[in-house]
Amino acid sequence: MPLISVIIPTYNRVQSLSSAIQSVLKQTFEDWELIIVDDGSVDFTAEVVSQYLTDSRISYFFQENSGVSAARNFGVKMAIGEWLIFLDSDDTLTLNSLTAFAEATIHDIHLIVGGINVISNSGSMERLPGKVKNLAKIPGAFCLKKTSFNILNGYDEDLSFGENTELFHRMRLINSEEFPLEIVTVNYHKHELGGSRNLKNMTNSNIRILEKHRNTLSNNMKHVYHQIIGVNQMRFRNYKEARANLWQAFLLKPYKVSTLFRFFISLFPFLTTLFYSSEVDC
Repeated sequence: MPLISVIIPTYNRVQSLSSAIQSVLKQTFEDWELIIVDDGSVDFTAEVVSQYLTDSRISYFFQENSGVSAARNFGVKMAIGEWLIFLDSDDTLTLNSLTAFAEATIHDIHLIVGGINVISNSGSMERLPGKVKNLAKIPGAFCLKKTSFNILNGYDEDLSFGENTELFHRMRLINSEEFPLEIVTVNYHKHELGGSRNLKNMTNSNIRILEKHRNTLSNNMKHVYHQIIGVNQMRFRNYKEARANLWQAFLLKPYKVSTLFRFFISLFPFLTTLFYSSEVDC
């Protein structure tokens, strides 16, 4: 039985998938299994993966398109390792990341958190636990005990955005302690959020998180979610929903003048068109 199960969900990422797989194969630590879950790809994903299946540690599964959360959950069902690492198919693990995670499993903890090398069009930036406040939990930058994941009932499959944030909110509710690694464990390729579909996914997911965790979210986080929803609704020209969310955000933080300004804009559609374009690049 391998110590670590690495799970890569993928959907039409044939251009980057090989790099993600090879980043696992190149690890200095070798006691792992790799589970690739194809979430209904219609490109050449299966052909690309087939060349790696000669390694008995690698498995490939295909499912009808159900979303990244469902793909990750399916991967966990197939996993036999004690610890889980999720990796997106357009990111890569750093060379010694599995060694670092494996060495940390000797501690009496359920969650190990590593650093992130954020790669964007403007360059790259390393972000390490302890040095960055509220470091985001990016797949490839955390290693989670499988028993803990199962206790949480895995990812919320109704979420297509913010699913990692929501998972770790539930982790905090059960007082799960984090063990930090002061090394970068994943190269994360940051994509600019664009397209009306992405904004709608963000909006719908934020609405669900608010409804699901209204009694446990901090006022600060509620403020953030309501403001994001309100701004996005202005872009969609849904003024009633925009006003309701922006006003709620203002009530949560009445000293935030910027929120009150956004609410004022939402009252006048002609102002909204000046400040918030409905044209979003895809």
